[in-house]
Amino acid sequence: MSLSTGRSVTSPERMLPQNPPRRLHSPDELRSDEPKRRKIRRKALSCYDCRRRKLRCDRELPACGRCKKAGHPDTCTYDPSNLGARHEDESSDSTELESFQRRGANSSKIDVSNEPTSAATEKITDEALLKLIGQGKRIKQLEARLARLESMASRPVHGHQSLAQAVVAIKPKNRPSASTVDQAEVEYGEQVETERMVFRGKGFKTQFYGATSAFALIAHFPEVESFMRDAIRQDSLLKCTQRDLATIENERKRLRKRVAPRDGSNLCELLPDKATLDHLVKLYFDTMEISYRTLHAPTFWEEYRRFSEDMQNAKPGFVAILLLMMAAVKCISSGISSTHNGRNSTTGRDTAISWIEACSSWVDGQSKKHLTIESFQVRFLLLLAKKTTAMKVKQDWTSAGELLRFAAAAGLHREPSFLGEKISLFDQEMRRRLWATMVEWELQSSVDRGMPPSSPLFLYDCVSPLNLDDEDLEESPGHIPKPRQFHEYTATSFLHVSQRTLLLRTSLTTLLNDPNTRLEYDEVLRYEEQILRELDLIPQWANGSSPQLEVPSYVAVVRTLLDIQLRQFLILLHSPFALRANSNCRYRYSTIVCFNSANTILNQHAQLMSSGNYALCVLRDDIYRAALCICHTTFVTSSLQNDLYLQAFHTTASELVEKALAMCEDIVMRLGRGQHYFRFIAAAYGLMRSRLIPQSTENEKRQATDRVANLFFKILYSQEDSLRGTSIGDGAGKPMGNGTPSSIGETSEPGISSPFAKDLEHNVPQLEAFDYSGLSLASLWAFDLADLE
Repeated sequence: MSLSTGRSVTSPERMLPQNPPRRLHSPDELRSDEPKRRKIRRKALSCYDCRRRKLRCDRELPACGRCKKAGHPDTCTYDPSNLGARHEDESSDSTELESFQRRGANSSKIDVSNEPTSAATEKITDEALLKLIGQGKRIKQLEARLARLESMASRPVHGHQSLAQAVVAIKPKNRPSASTVDQAEVEYGEQVETERMVFRGKGFKTQFYGATSAFALIAHFPEVESFMRDAIRQDSLLKCTQRDLATIENERKRLRKRVAPRDGSNLCELLPDKATLDHLVKLYFDTMEISYRTLHAPTFWEEYRRFSEDMQNAKPGFVAILLLMMAAVKCISSGISSTHNGRNSTTGRDTAISWIEACSSWVDGQSKKHLTIESFQVRFLLLLAKKTTAMKVKQDWTSAGELLRFAAAAGLHREPSFLGEKISLFDQEMRRRLWATMVEWELQSSVDRGMPPSSPLFLYDCVSPLNLDDEDLEESPGHIPKPRQFHEYTATSFLHVSQRTLLLRTSLTTLLNDPNTRLEYDEVLRYEEQILRELDLIPQWANGSSPQLEVPSYVAVVRTLLDIQLRQFLILLHSPFALRANSNCRYRYSTIVCFNSANTILNQHAQLMSSGNYALCVLRDDIYRAALCICHTTFVTSSLQNDLYLQAFHTTASELVEKALAMCEDIVMRLGRGQHYFRFIAAAYGLMRSRLIPQSTENEKRQATDRVANLFFKILYSQEDSLRGTSIGDGAGKPMGNGTPSSIGETSEPGISSPFAKDLEHNVPQLEAFDYSGLSLASLWAFDLADLE
């Protein structure tokens, strides 16, 4: 049956009467007998991976930029029919492709013209053949990666007790050599490297320190153990000194058990005399409050004036703030006594700890329902005081996270202006300052512990604090003045400038401590460029209008802290590659970056400490990280004698490490803590020197043990009176080391003299000899994380 047009009907729908007849000689009618033109497809010049993911391809050869960045350039393939127009001479798989094309061409000669379209066999195209080739390569690559992961997972990890055994390096079962690593980089487009961490203990009684922790540098420096084992066997003094210190420490613990703990019921009883109180409170504002802002200076000083007039009716919250402010700076005060109390503490530190314990007990008894600004100020000052007194250091990261969650539960992570008229402008700005301070503290705690930060989990929208002086911020519900310019220094400049790099530092801390993420070298260079750009943007603040600029050290401390908190990531990013500079000349640049960064950090700390400012050295681990980085990098690259830059750095490495040892010794004498760092740096320094000067190996071993013995002698003979009567070893007339006298009252760095040296110029002890045969490093020179309690 047909319509008036005479065309046959193949579908019932066309028989419907409502459709009008077609117009004769219409364009459709004229084209009805013409063969349909095949749609011409545009040539696809992108690689197959970019086409599959529908992403823009830069069409570079032999691999595009996206495939290189993703880490699999070997799977990047193009359509060979289109490669001829762009690069006729470049085709990595021409032989294999041509064979597949010939087979495809032969199969495409099958005549299917007489068969229905629905039953026609699909023609094999070049695109399908090339996809098969690419998939085959991808399968081989995944199989190789799977084999490495299986060998990695099959390796057992156990808890150990000695120094080398306490350090666990997660790596394949058969560790590849340097040449194998470089070959793997070329073949797979990735770097084969171990994960740096410290994971020790047994059962559930374990401790973990991630990649950014200063302890993680130990993971790739196992040679120190054998070096110190040989050194200790030749020395008969160190064990006697350690035994005497252990005796005194046990006596101190026995005496301390007799003292009842403070319950915080009457905090005013703990306050010192007025002169000491005034000195320590002013020192806190000069050293701590210029960076981590928790107080409003005019409001505090007004309350302090009322407190001085009537101490009996003072608010307990304000008294707790005073005690914690003094505890935070007690050990860095210039008037601190050199008296030690046992092996791991000083009298000044014990006083500060008694204040901290009383305030902690008082905080535990306060209601969490009726919160005030003092509730957050006291809790943060607790963390600050514990850090500066080295109290419960292993709990710093967890405590910082708990404080951040406590603040977020009160809504400090949200923009306070959302509350509208329910909150004053003064309280809005104070909430911003407190939140920014807690985020900065938690981030640095994550770096020191080697764990990812918690702040990104809160998705906060609280804006950064305004660049204002405290005098510009009035407590009355008026208006907030216009913020100062970025280059003008104010009391809030540290927090204001730090917000510029907060996202970068948070991202780097997360990436470096993520065991499932490995940064490629190109990414490291890109991050380095961002860090250097931000370092150049730090204001100089040469001439400011703020009243706080009367003391130039204020600006120096703030600028140093802004510089160090960025520069530390240059060491963390480049140190894994610097340790492989012998096998890949490309990584020699990383050694230069590590040397330069460590040199700058140590010089900045030394400059502050020589001026009497010890705030940053007790707040941060930069000195230990920089010193260990210099020792290890110099040790690894000592064989590169043809590199003039590295030879110059090797020459100055000894001077830098000696400067770091002098600063570490000063910290130990102030806090009574940090001996484990000093011991390991002394051992690493001796090993570094023995590698640079092989003929002086025996002398370096003696000097390494003498450095530690000198420090122990200073601690031993600066004990308080109540412990001087403790029975210790009597002298046997034997000089230190192998007949080489060591100066007990001098440090190794002439530019930084210990303030405690003058107390130890007389009565240098000479203890009895001790037999070291049969002793192992695990029992004598153990890296004891219990020192961090």
